[in-house]
Amino acid sequence: MRRIFVKEIFARSILSKSGIIGVDYAINPYLGCSHGCVYCYARLYTARFWEESRNREWGGFVFPKINAAQLLRREIRRKRRGLILLSSVTDPYLPEESKYRLTRRILEILKEYDFPVSILTKSPLVIQDLDIISGLEDVEVGFSMSGLDSDQLACFEPCAPSVRSRLAALRKLSDEGIRTYAFISPILPGITDSHIELLLKKIKEAKADRVMVDLLRIRPQLWESIRKAVETALPKHIKLYNKIRFDLSYFFEIKEKFDDIAAKYGYELEWMY
Repeated sequence: MRRIFVKEIFARSILSKSGIIGVDYAINPYLGCSHGCVYCYARLYTARFWEESRNREWGGFVFPKINAAQLLRREIRRKRRGLILLSSVTDPYLPEESKYRLTRRILEILKEYDFPVSILTKSPLVIQDLDIISGLEDVEVGFSMSGLDSDQLACFEPCAPSVRSRLAALRKLSDEGIRTYAFISPILPGITDSHIELLLKKIKEAKADRVMVDLLRIRPQLWESIRKAVETALPKHIKLYNKIRFDLSYFFEIKEKFDDIAAKYGYELEWMY
């Protein structure tokens, strides 16, 4: 197990305007993330805001924003009602949430002010807040996933909960009447495209209401960590990954295949590219 450096911090603000299409605001209760996904773009932003993150391995630090609830209660009064995403550059249900309960306290406030909420996570820990989530008037919960092969995925998502546990949590929420979605993101060539039918079958069995899909964007700063994961898990695909650093045509070529398979399970995929 990776040792996680945790340091409590005081944030200056918590309710941020979002640049994501269809989302008005984002709330990130934590800075950093202990999942350690090698493809995650969030690491590119973290170092801007906290000096101590610069010399630490991504996935090895989490900074809980312990004043998040107080900030939200102050800021939300001045905001026009709109969709809030939890979260955009961290996971709102990191293991640290079991101790700090920042996301839970945020949800309690959002319930008071009746803001619509979309939760995006990789963690079944979201189930612990089912009592609050089920009481929200307008809420959906999504789980991001790239495939089902745990051995291969472990190279890309070393400390993330298993996809099977995410699917089980998705099914639990669906059975409780919560709107749910699966976010196939990012597409990992050699993993996602090799098992897309089985993944969509499992998503359907988990009763997700909709499915979104996004590609893998290899920022220059992320290439070294992605390259190491590919060489370990998918050595035959290293040329393809090197190509898509500069040419995204591969992802457009597979869209029709994905759409056809999804249609078999009653889904019209929502493409994010």
